[in-house]
Amino acid sequence: MTPTTHHREAPLTAQAAAVRAQVTVPLRFADGYATTAEVFTFTGLADGKEHLLLALGDWQGATVRTALGGQAPLVRPHSECLTGDVFGSERCDCGPQLREAVERIAEQGGFLLYLRQEGRGIGLYAKLDAYALQNAGLDTYEANVALGRGEDERDYTAAAQMLKAVGASRIRLLSNNPDKALQLSALGIAVEASVATGVHATASNLRYLAAKRDHTAHTLHLPEQHTVVAYRADVATDSPSRYAERLISYLGSNILFETSSDGVTATATLAAARGRVVVGDGVLTLLVEAPDEDAAATFQHLLGSSLERFGQRAGLHVRWHRGHGDAAA
Repeated sequence: MTPTTHHREAPLTAQAAAVRAQVTVPLRFADGYATTAEVFTFTGLADGKEHLLLALGDWQGATVRTALGGQAPLVRPHSECLTGDVFGSERCDCGPQLREAVERIAEQGGFLLYLRQEGRGIGLYAKLDAYALQNAGLDTYEANVALGRGEDERDYTAAAQMLKAVGASRIRLLSNNPDKALQLSALGIAVEASVATGVHATASNLRYLAAKRDHTAHTLHLPEQHTVVAYRADVATDSPSRYAERLISYLGSNILFETSSDGVTATATLAAARGRVVVGDGVLTLLVEAPDEDAAATFQHLLGSSLERFGQRAGLHVRWHRGHGDAAA
C-alpha cells in the first residue's frame, strides 16, 4: 500500500514576526555532549505560543554564505515532547532525535526550532490518553482519531515566521517527515534539501516508527520484519525470588535498573536494547531485546558478562539462548 500524508493546510502567507530577545545558553546533555546556543524569542507569532529558535554553531557564517549563494543552513523544526525530550521515554524517538539534531546543526551551523506542539499538536494529556489507546492495539494515528483529534494537528506557520525573522529563508531541512517540507515550502521557505535523521529504534518504539513510515511516508529504513533480536539467560535455582533481588542489586552497580512494585522484576535499557529480569518456576531469566544485532551484542557484552560473574559467585549455572523477541518473552 502506498503511504499517504495527512496534514493541515498551511496558509500561503503569514505576517512577519520580529525577534523579541536573544540570550546565550550553554547546553549539556546527559551523555556529556556540550555546546552553546543563542536562544531567540519572538513577537507576532501566528499562534501566540512561546516557540524558541536555537542558533547553533557558526550560524551567522551560515546565513552569510547562504546570502552569497552558498550552502543553506541546516534546520530542524522539533516538536516538543516532554516524555521523550525530558524523561527519556522509549515509546518514541524524539529525545534521541533532539540530541542528534543539536550536535549535527552545531557542527555545520544552523537553527533548531523548538515548537510547542506536544503530541503532534493535541497536547500532553491527550497524548497520554492516546498512549493508553495504543496499548489496546491502535497505532499512533488511529489513537489520535479515536480521541476526536486530527492525525497530525501541527502547523509550521510560526516556524516559517521565525526563520524569516533571522534571515533564513533558504534551508536544508533535517527531518524524516515530508509534511514539514510541504508546509514550509508553502509558507515561502525554500527547502534546498531534506536531510534524514538517524533511525533511533528500540524494542519499544518499532511499531510507532513503522506507523510513521507506512502511514505518513517518513524516511525511515526499518527491518522488513518488525521483530527484535533477542537473547535469554536462564539461571537455574530453587530460590529464584531471593536470587532475583541479589541479581538486580548486583547488576545495578553496573547499570541503573528500574524495579517494579513486586520487588523482583526489573528493566534496564542500554545501547538501544532492553533487559528484563523475570522470576519463573525454578528459574531466574534475563531477557534481552534489541532492534539490531549490534545493540544486542553490546547489551549482552556489557550486561551478560556481569550476569555470568554473578552466577559464578553464587554457584549458579547461567545458560544463554538465542531467539526472537516473541519467543523470548
